Amino acid sequence: MPRLTVQGFGLDGAELRISAGLDIEPSTLLTATVRIGGPNGDVMRRTGVPVSVSGGAAVGSLLLDIRLPARSDDTGRPWPEVLHAMSHEPEWSLSVSVQDRAIGAARGRHGIVTGAGMHEGALDIAVGVWP
Repeated sequence: MPRLTVQGFGLDGAELRISAGLDIEPSTLLTATVRIGGPNGDVMRRTGVPVSVSGGAAVGSLLLDIRLPARSDDTGRPWPEVLHAMSHEPEWSLSVSVQDRAIGAARGRHGIVTGAGMHEGALDIAVGVWP
């Protein structure tokens, strides 16, 4: 089954850099939706974030490199403070999702048409969450 796994995150200069693994070869160029949740709900949500892909699903997983520049940070806090909160405070979370026809096709081959929190229109979406 197609899975997206958030492997880690950190700063690269002024950018927030997120690494994730996807175990299926996408059919198109990917973009991501990145959501940071805090103690009072969503702190930040960005859609259409470019994704660089390396590796290959045939060797286990594609490596997804997702970068958010400092200007994407509308949390009201600097990235280092946000990263510290995500790493040390349990009420903070990071989720990343990508959408591709290949994800839905693989689920269809396994007979999965719906799942927890999923409706038919979301079959093409893979979500990974940190922690």
